[in-house]
This record gives sequence, structure tokens and C-alpha cells, in this order.
Amino acid sequence: MVYRRYIKLELKTDKQSFLIPESNEIEEYSIPVGKYKIVINDNVTVQCDECETINFKSGEVTNVMIIQTENDGYQCKTFQLTGPNKIHMLWQIPQYILITLGEVMFSVTALEFSFKQVPASMKSILTVIWLCSAGIGNLITVVFVKMNLFQHQAWEYLMFACKKLFI
Repeated sequence: MVYRRYIKLELKTDKQSFLIPESNEIEEYSIPVGKYKIVINDNVTVQCDECETINFKSGEVTNVMIIQTENDGYQCKTFQLTGPNKIHMLWQIPQYILITLGEVMFSVTALEFSFKQVPASMKSILTVIWLCSAGIGNLITVVFVKMNLFQHQAWEYLMFACKKLFI
């Protein structure tokens, strides 16, 4: 017989505690990075995968399943769906700086040149053409992404870089 009993579930560290509210459904929670003890009904500490604590890392997605055993104890099992981040998020900053500088240098100079060469009555049409070309470029990118041509994302990025050079 399978039944569900409501329990008070808490994740505790030395500094803080997170209470998981009772629910009828399986829920998704964002838990800050750290090592946690699972405490049930304020007094039972559950061992998870033969360990005293669960270590949640940055970027990982983990399912935690708590099962009540026959002798009114609890057993915990974890299933890692996505591994933790291997590269720190701050490595994105140089990429954003380069993309922003490239966009500013290309867009500003191209639009300045275009607006100086175009008569006043055609400036709105030039803006429409500029925005449509950007939209078509985004559409081409979406089509390539949805085609799933490459297994590794690095090859996909290389393809986009080559596309930028030739188109």
C-alpha cells in the first residue's frame, strides 16, 4: 500500500535553515549552494546516499527522494539530473564586453555612414531596412539552433562565428 504522510521537512546548515512546506504535489525549489542536513519533524536527521549531508553545488539540478521505511525511519536518495557548473559565471564578462564593443563599432559607424548618405525622406526606410536585416539574421540563428546540427555547443558557436564572417 502506497500512502503519503505529511511531514515537516527542513534543510539545515550551521548558519541557516530552510523549511520545505507541506504539499500534495511534487514541487521544485531553488536551494542556495551549500551542505545541508535533512531534518524531519524537528528531530530525525536523515542520511542521504550513506552520507550525513547533501552538498548542493552551483548550477546543478538534483532530485531528492525521501522514502519512509517499514520501521518508521526515513531513507533518502538523490538523483543528479544536471551536473554543477564547471566554469565560473564571471568568465561571461569578457565575452559581453567584446560583443558590446563590436556591436557599438559596427552599428554606430554603419548607421552614421548611412544617415549621412541618405536623403531626409528616406531615413525612416533605411531604419526599417536595418531592423529587418537584424530580424532576418536572428531568424536564421533560430533556424540553425532548432536544427540541432552539432552535439557540442562549442561547434555550434564556431558555426555562428563563421556565419558572421561570410554573411
